[in-house]
Amino acid sequence: MRICFVAWQGSIHTRRWVSWFADRGYDVHVVTCGGGPTRGSSSVRSESGRTRYTVHDLGEPWPGRVGYLLRIPRVRRLLRRLDPDVVHAHFATSYGLLARSAGLRPLVVTAHGDDVLITPRSGPMRRVVQGVLGAAELITVPAEHMQQAVHELVPDAATPVEVFQYGVPVEELIRRSEQASWPMPDEPGALRVISTRAHLELYRIDLLIDAVARIGQERPVQLVIAGSGPLTAQLARHASEALGERALLVGHLPPVELDAMVAAADIFGSIADSDGTSLSLLEAMALGSIPVVSAIPANTAWVV
Repeated sequence: MRICFVAWQGSIHTRRWVSWFADRGYDVHVVTCGGGPTRGSSSVRSESGRTRYTVHDLGEPWPGRVGYLLRIPRVRRLLRRLDPDVVHAHFATSYGLLARSAGLRPLVVTAHGDDVLITPRSGPMRRVVQGVLGAAELITVPAEHMQQAVHELVPDAATPVEVFQYGVPVEELIRRSEQASWPMPDEPGALRVISTRAHLELYRIDLLIDAVARIGQERPVQLVIAGSGPLTAQLARHASEALGERALLVGHLPPVELDAMVAAADIFGSIADSDGTSLSLLEAMALGSIPVVSAIPANTAWVV
């Protein structure tokens, strides 16, 4: 069976879905706009050198969201040439629109969070999301509150909406927690706080910086901000002004290094306005860092 994923290859969610099917012998292809190993078609190989699956990288969309619309003819031609048995789109917005444009069936759509919780608040985008969901033979989401959001967007659709939790390798993370390592100078009594979310407005890392600064008025505190994104430079300035040397931005790190920092932290902070099921939250709990999170449905399913 040939499966074509229309999804961003740079996402850990995409790679986990794709790898699961590839490792079980399916003929898997990924159509992505950026995030691939190289521009064009390339193979992702196992440690033994065997081809696991093929990535077709069409390049970063430009300009902005309009760039996805400009990719529609290429995606349509590519998918029809590959002639898959199943097309699986990740995100009901950009990649869902690209997958739907090919007109191939069956179409599976996986929503991840803001694509059904926030984006549909805009009139034009709401119609796009509704069109993508309405074209699917199966919709999957990682959390129950997202299942309800999908039903509200397409109330008359008979399409099944299944909840598939992402899950994390708990035993492996517990072993990694034994290698806990904090990247800032040891300071007796200091509260260690870490953020691992992408540097996007949605995740309100600016509020986390302000909260840590207020704590710093009462006791020693250190903040480590991992990851990157459009707001990285702005957050770096904000953290420097609010906390000085008590804040450190470490950028993107290999999973082993990042897990060691989360394990060494006292607090995992995430003040997202909206979310699906946060892998970062699940990993932090497995690593022993205490979560302090916004009271949104995605979090209250796990934290009480």
